[in-house]
Amino acid sequence: MNPRMIIARLHTLQGSSLLETVVASGLFLIVFMGVLSVLPQLSVDKNEVLHIAEAEYHIRWIFDKYAKSIWHSGEYVERYDWGTITVQLSSYQNFSDVRRVSVAAWIEGSREWILREKILELTE
Repeated sequence: MNPRMIIARLHTLQGSSLLETVVASGLFLIVFMGVLSVLPQLSVDKNEVLHIAEAEYHIRWIFDKYAKSIWHSGEYVERYDWGTITVQLSSYQNFSDVRRVSVAAWIEGSREWILREKILELTE
């Protein structure tokens, strides 16, 4: 046998049938559609980022608001377009002028919770 014939035999590609090609492309299409349907759920929505920033702003404002002595111990709920903030006020140990403030912000349509807690001295 000629060396050229040996090389030509090694480099000969075998074709696939039409059925194999259709099945392979169908499987590729199914996997591609599955990945495309899951991918947007893994990314953060632009509106969600804005809601988180707005919630952080309101949490800072709430700490200032509830540090005043006019608020009694208990639970307060504030509702906004983007979600809900729950504030829990309680006295801190045996100090009459110190308060524990816990804030939980829930952003609707998201899996985000923002939890903050501070010990604040009461102001007038």
